[in-house]
Amino acid sequence: MTSSPRPLRGSLLLLVAALIWGSAFVAQRFGAEHMAFASFTAVRHALGALVLLVVVAVFDRGGRRTRTERTALWRAALLPGLGVGVALSGGSLLQQAGLETTTAGNAGFITGMYMVFIPIVSWAVFRQRAGRWTWLGAVLGLTGLYLLSVRANFSVNTGDLLVLGCAVFWTGHILALERLGSLDPFRLCVVQFATCAVISLVVAVVLEPTPLSGVTQTLGPLAYAAFLSTGVGFTLQVVGQRDAPASHAALIMALEAVFAALGGALVLGERMDLRGFIGAALMLVAVVVAQLGAVLTARPAPEPLPHVPEP
Repeated sequence: MTSSPRPLRGSLLLLVAALIWGSAFVAQRFGAEHMAFASFTAVRHALGALVLLVVVAVFDRGGRRTRTERTALWRAALLPGLGVGVALSGGSLLQQAGLETTTAGNAGFITGMYMVFIPIVSWAVFRQRAGRWTWLGAVLGLTGLYLLSVRANFSVNTGDLLVLGCAVFWTGHILALERLGSLDPFRLCVVQFATCAVISLVVAVVLEPTPLSGVTQTLGPLAYAAFLSTGVGFTLQVVGQRDAPASHAALIMALEAVFAALGGALVLGERMDLRGFIGAALMLVAVVVAQLGAVLTARPAPEPLPHVPEP
């Protein structure tokens, strides 16, 4: 029996990641009610790093790696992991802070704007061609964002603005991961999670009057965010992006916004008015338009990056 093609495997992994992340907005919204944003982010990513340390040990034992091989893999992942960890910190902190004053559904759709930002930043920084589909997606996305976030009196929800800043950091995070395909994905995630935990703890000590308070009231949301969203979701992203083309990956991960809205409605009882619903729909269409444009105008893909040996 032949194994499934790697692109299909990558797409399935990314779909599961999108489902986990979308539902995690509900857990994060619960967490925001009892725990300050930086403390929640610090504990969440510290626990995620610990979970993946166990995974690393299992894979090392299964692959019968020597101490020299293990050390070399850690050294290779250290500096890149620190770099993407900074981007992860900015995205996670702004997202959790935004969820204190916005809904899970809004946060999911606004976070999804990174799918529109990615091709634009690729054009601006790496001079990768951005066609009319990309610009159409950007216009639709900004229109949808306006309808979703700007009220009739032209006031803007602070939480929505914070989540929009989070989308900027996710853009850098995903673009960086595209260029780190040869590294051990689990070690890379351990380093970036640990980096995020340390940075978030420093922010908590500086900004929060009682850092790390509220942990006992937030054990359930923390466990979900740490073990599933952080430990499993981000790892699936790193592994999945190795096998799925970047444009396909972005399109699949856009479903995170849909899962977030469904979770917010079913679990939290969140509702959107007609204006917000139209805005959210336009943002989702924007993501699809921008990414489908990338697929339709893409040149033949280069040779894939080498894969980390699997035990």
